[in-house]
Amino acid sequence: MPLQCNGFVRKSVKLRKGDISRPTNFIHRIHADYDPRTGDLRGLPSQWAAILGSDFLTYRRKKMLIEDRSVSNKTKAEKNLKNPDLVCSPAVNSQHSDFHALIASFVNSDYDPRAYYSNFVEIGSGSSGRVFCAKSPNGATVAVKCMNINEQKRRYLLLNEILIPRELSHQNLIKFIDSFLVADQLWVVSEFAAMGSLTRIVTQRRMPEPLIATVCLQVLRALAFLHERRIVHRDVKSDSILIDSRGTVKLSDFGFCARLTMENPFRRSLLGTPYWLSSQVASKEKYGTDADIWSLGVTIFEMVLGEPPYFDLSPEAAVRKIILDPAPRFPEHANVSVELASFSSAMLQKDLSLRSSAHQLLAHPFLQKALHPTKLLQLFNGLKD
Repeated sequence: MPLQCNGFVRKSVKLRKGDISRPTNFIHRIHADYDPRTGDLRGLPSQWAAILGSDFLTYRRKKMLIEDRSVSNKTKAEKNLKNPDLVCSPAVNSQHSDFHALIASFVNSDYDPRAYYSNFVEIGSGSSGRVFCAKSPNGATVAVKCMNINEQKRRYLLLNEILIPRELSHQNLIKFIDSFLVADQLWVVSEFAAMGSLTRIVTQRRMPEPLIATVCLQVLRALAFLHERRIVHRDVKSDSILIDSRGTVKLSDFGFCARLTMENPFRRSLLGTPYWLSSQVASKEKYGTDADIWSLGVTIFEMVLGEPPYFDLSPEAAVRKIILDPAPRFPEHANVSVELASFSSAMLQKDLSLRSSAHQLLAHPFLQKALHPTKLLQLFNGLKD
């Protein structure tokens, strides 16, 4: 039976029958499970928790890194917030009512989305909010991201969820449909990518090189489109790469985007997910669109090895490695081709003068291996939800 969740429905999980006979004469005394909101294990006895340790209990795949800081120049911040071209500039902690009004000025207030969309089913959650699929009146399935504006570390970044995607149109970017303010929640409606994220694949199987090339070709087209418009995504990883029912790759999650300008051609903010950060971002040096290229290089490690470099370390230790160690290269047991090794190393260069751009990478010989997007669909056969 589906579970009711704040008026929505949480999709039930179907258990598969194993090949081993069922246990008998047992008593189920301990009920532990994973909390998708915090990334923690809950319900463990204290003795077990002590043995496992805090590092294990707080393990999470999607741990964002946001540098906490405030900017005192309120006038400048408010100007930046109201100007779509500068929406990613640092902002002050606005008063709740002011920020609520600011968000309201950018969203659709013509109707209540709860009366327009129906059949909400929760399909995921992350650090910024929860994601549902729903039906529009014409029967189309859409994705609805719900974010509580009071629970965000940097509330002004919520504006990126609206302003960046609604002005952009590209086949390899998730299409923005509409946005609403429901009480204290920002709802962003976008196209639904039925196959889910690339993470579903990389955590369960190794991808063959032609399909790695197929993904990279489409992601690089999206990045080239963004970078031409001086937009840095700042959170490229398998979780942010979605695949629709036709195998088309869609880059999503625009909350961390930054728009570069003539006056501000670089950024220094420490934003992103630790294991995918470039050394420039991790050490708060100047960076631009080059940060996305490094992150895509790390995502290739995910497609080959199932996880990014240093994933066995704590986020803090991984960041130190990213800053101090040479750029990662594939180990011998990865058994990658010369073309893939060259393609990856063109992205994972600590020296920015040696790191390739999205346009340069689109001409790399490795991408000649790319197949038709529909070939990606075979990777989802037999995957667990």
